[in-house]
Amino acid sequence: MPAKHKTLEMIMGELEALQFDDKAIEDYKNSFEHIITTESPETIHKLIDENPDSHFVLVPLLAGSLFMLHRFQDIYNLISPLDLSGADRHLDYFNGKLIKYYYQALKYLGKPVDPLYSLLVRNREYGNSYSVSVLVNCILDFQINNHIYQEIKEHILDNHERSRYCFYNGIINLVKGNYKTALEFFDESDILNREPELDSVLKKYIIVTKLLLSNYSIFYPYSKELIPYFSLIGAIKRAEVDVFYKLLEEHKDEYFKMNLYFIIKRLIQNLIQEGLRKITVCYSRILVKDINEILGINVDYLIHKTIKEGTIKGYVADGVFYSMSLEKSDPIFGNSIKKAVETRNVMMKMMKYPEIVPLCYEKIFDGDAKKDL
Repeated sequence: MPAKHKTLEMIMGELEALQFDDKAIEDYKNSFEHIITTESPETIHKLIDENPDSHFVLVPLLAGSLFMLHRFQDIYNLISPLDLSGADRHLDYFNGKLIKYYYQALKYLGKPVDPLYSLLVRNREYGNSYSVSVLVNCILDFQINNHIYQEIKEHILDNHERSRYCFYNGIINLVKGNYKTALEFFDESDILNREPELDSVLKKYIIVTKLLLSNYSIFYPYSKELIPYFSLIGAIKRAEVDVFYKLLEEHKDEYFKMNLYFIIKRLIQNLIQEGLRKITVCYSRILVKDINEILGINVDYLIHKTIKEGTIKGYVADGVFYSMSLEKSDPIFGNSIKKAVETRNVMMKMMKYPEIVPLCYEKIFDGDAKKDL
């Protein structure tokens, strides 16, 4: 059940408690989005003037209200004079909120983000976990937008910030080709995420990452915004090179918008490998040049790579690909199965109990008579 939102007036009644009372801070967090979307900057600014002692607690609300109106210059003018080093740990959450809006202002105004690195050092020194998590995500966002793919190791506790942190690290590993690690980060981000906007983006990244891993277990409900990504699944599974390049051109704007265009181009290798797998099932031997004609692309390099990875069984000799059955291509594997079956049969025999002979009076009597003799 969603938490009940408090009004600005109700929050104002808890100003003193906000610096020390966890319950009051939780109410502030739950009501934050509601307040910045319903209250005008002028109203909040007036309250700040009337309550100078609670300046640092109320300024995040004003910055949020200005953000909703895209008034980034006003946000910059409001926050840049403030000390965001986090010397007072009781104000960690409010400090983190201000840093987040400060970064958005720097980003949209095209100003250098160098101050963020200094703030990260200072907030780490003061042990401000929330401010540090916000700063790490801001720096990761900046670096990724500027094509710098470098991870920042940080233990982040806040679920919202952890979700963002995992998303950014998923992108970094995806670009580097660490697809399994990327999928793990995306999955964790998906579990923790509560943002509808990020939810849509995560689905797109997860679909592409799974396809790069040749994993077609994708269970998202069909939706219009995911059509460019669902279409890729069919093209790859059917090994349709022409259809794949047509999709790349048709949905180019979408792929570029999500920074996935060049990542998706890597899927051509998965598509060719899927095509090779199907061809080797149908043909015991076939000229490599004929495979090139069937798939419409030169596969000389990929066919050797695919054999080496074990996706297909066979070998190439004098320009001819020879498909091999599992038994012929891997006698060690066949012998292992045979040995396992033999071991099982021996164990089954050992597990059988000896036959239990039914007791009867005559046999017992005869046994006692023999003892007497």
